[in-house]
Amino acid sequence: MRGSMYPDNFYFVEADGRNLPIADGSVDEVYIGNLFGEPARNQNAKLEIFLELKRIISENGQVVVVETLTPKATPFSLDELPALLDQNGFEIVDLVTQDDEEKWKKEIAQYNIHASRVYTHAQVMGKRFLVRFKKKPEQVNETV
Repeated sequence: MRGSMYPDNFYFVEADGRNLPIADGSVDEVYIGNLFGEPARNQNAKLEIFLELKRIISENGQVVVVETLTPKATPFSLDELPALLDQNGFEIVDLVTQDDEEKWKKEIAQYNIHASRVYTHAQVMGKRFLVRFKKKPEQVNETV
C-alpha cells in the first residue's frame, strides 16, 4: 500500500540500523522515528546507527529524526543532542520542539503523512522534537 502513495524515488527500508543494505553516500534524506527513545534503549547500538547514517548519507544529504517517545531516563536528552551529534560527525540544521507550536505542527505534518501515523500523541515522557542534521563539512570528504 505504501508504494502507491509515494514518488518513485521514495523508498522504505526495514533493516537493522547498524547494517543497512544501502550503498555508501547514496541517500539524500533519511527519516527515522523515535531513534533516541523507544523501542531500543541500548546506547551502543544507537551510536552504531550514527556510523551507518554517516556512511549512507550523500554529500548534501540530511537525517530527520522525529522523537515523540523519549523516556526521561534516556542517555540522549535534548540538551545533550548537539554534543552527541557533533561527537558523531554531524551538525544540526534545524531543531523544532513542541514549544514552538506553530512550527511543530507545520514541520511534523509532512512526516505524519510519510510515516502513515500521527506524531502528536501524548505518550511522551520527555520533550517531543524534530531534528534535521547533516554531516559536518570535514566528514563529507572522509566518506565519499
